[in-house]
Amino acid sequence: MSVDWIYHFGSTVSDIYRFDQPLPYSGPSDDPRPAPVQDEGEPFADLFMSVGGGPVLVKDGQVHVTYNEEIFWGSGVGRDNRDPRTAAGVTSDGKAILLVADGRYTASQGLSLPELAEVMIDLGSVEAINLDGGGSSQMTVGTDLVNRPTGGTFQRPVATFLAVMPADSIPVQEESDVEVIIDTGDESASATGGWFESANQGFYGDTPSLIVAGGDGSETVTFNPDLPRDGEYELSAWWVASFNRSPNAAFVIEHADGRDTVRVDQSTNTSRWNSLGTFTFSGTSDDQVIVSNTGSSSDTFVVADAIRFQSWDDMVTSIRVNPEAPEGVILHPAYPNPFNPQTQLSFSLTRPADISLNIYDMSGRRVSTLTEGRFSSGQHEVTWNANGIASGVYMIKLTGYTAAGTIQDTRKLTLIK
Repeated sequence: MSVDWIYHFGSTVSDIYRFDQPLPYSGPSDDPRPAPVQDEGEPFADLFMSVGGGPVLVKDGQVHVTYNEEIFWGSGVGRDNRDPRTAAGVTSDGKAILLVADGRYTASQGLSLPELAEVMIDLGSVEAINLDGGGSSQMTVGTDLVNRPTGGTFQRPVATFLAVMPADSIPVQEESDVEVIIDTGDESASATGGWFESANQGFYGDTPSLIVAGGDGSETVTFNPDLPRDGEYELSAWWVASFNRSPNAAFVIEHADGRDTVRVDQSTNTSRWNSLGTFTFSGTSDDQVIVSNTGSSSDTFVVADAIRFQSWDDMVTSIRVNPEAPEGVILHPAYPNPFNPQTQLSFSLTRPADISLNIYDMSGRRVSTLTEGRFSSGQHEVTWNANGIASGVYMIKLTGYTAAGTIQDTRKLTLIK
């Protein structure tokens, strides 16, 4: 865990960079500063989960309230006034501290941001951040409210929360064994009519969304998937929403059982995968998904961006997804991942071994052999350039042969074009 100043240079996780300091704002000021220089930051590799907040309270074990630098003036979050507060901190040995301070009543006046920083340091935080304040600062244990927001005993509806709970109590969706993604820039997608690129950010991959005015259905984008087998697939679509996007956009789905048309509201649910339903596909060239402007009014725009097919059928190969690393070999996470078109792969050996490093698609077909031969103990790096390879999910499989026996490890890669 860490508290960082970050900046998004694009729409993917690999475009998130962190910096030693925020932009040097001195408020209040209406003069916007230019974006930071990307090369002066560092990519935020292996980001698992993040929560936005501010301002920062503690850095390197010292009070470091960057109130003006993070442009909090005029936000309603006061710097020096005492209020109810919520904060999160990290100790030097990697523990998390979650704190809620009451305020605005006789028994508890609350804390200013510098005072909140001092409390977090006293509790052992070497880094800390302010998350919220006022009546939204609430803490429950189980189903019991354990603080008194703004002096009362009620709970205000709030938009976000942090929960500490046993890991095995979280319902995690099983990882799909087949994932096929088609973007509008891929060879398996084609457009007819007057579609043009949207300037809106948040599109999938490197290809901007295509948009066209609503009409009679003559304007279409057709996606032709190359599915590895027949069976049930969950079909999802990605689009960039806006106020003038169609509330009645048509996705025409050609599948093994016939044809269905799914209508979606593209003015909401932006920049995310939205499920269109589960369908049985034949795994042949008859499978198609068509985005059409039929049924949409001419004063709205239909969006075509990317579609995804996922299947949870039994694995058709023996490739294991994210197993525990076997003794003697570690196949490290690829970087970057997702990637286009090149990624760096590395592995470590505790003893010399004859190594084979191969790339497979999700049907179990080998698409590339990256290296074969004798390797000494230590860490080794290999680059995979996927030029000419279709977007999708792939497996990298490392197989080694040593005097102690055969060793194997696998990892998943996502190629986005």
